[in-house]
Amino acid sequence: MKIWKGSTVRIRTLGKITEGLWCLGQKEACVYLLEGKEESMLINAGTVYLVPLLLRQFRDFGIDEARITRLLMLHSHYDHVGIAPFFKRRNENLALYASARGWRILGMPRVVKAINEAGRQAAKRNGMATLYKDYPVAWGDDVTGVQNSWRLMGEQWIWRKPPVAW
Repeated sequence: MKIWKGSTVRIRTLGKITEGLWCLGQKEACVYLLEGKEESMLINAGTVYLVPLLLRQFRDFGIDEARITRLLMLHSHYDHVGIAPFFKRRNENLALYASARGWRILGMPRVVKAINEAGRQAAKRNGMATLYKDYPVAWGDDVTGVQNSWRLMGEQWIWRKPPVAW
């Protein structure tokens, strides 16, 4: 993959992008996995209907879910926070990261209701009408995380400018 100054990079292939970086989910609804030496982090919490697909991809790609200790939600739209409740309930030690504003928004009952309803509709449109019955994916009061997390994440997570071509 070549990257030119001022260009936009779109990852179109699911799977391993480069050493330590995976593109998971589906083409227009990606979740990225950043692998560190001892732990991994999901970047973007995607849309809720990705849960069964991600579990299958973990298995098929040989990704050790137990190494995933962090999940970064980029913003609080329903299609960017969908998998967080499921994975937090699956691993209570999973650290969920969002901005202070993001957590304030996710703490509003009407927003949580809207996120759950939008997730149900998206799942239904994607042929997964029973997703909320089959998996514990709904947002609720039990889903909490860490605010202003960049200072807490340690050096292995610091973004460094990539070379011109990967």
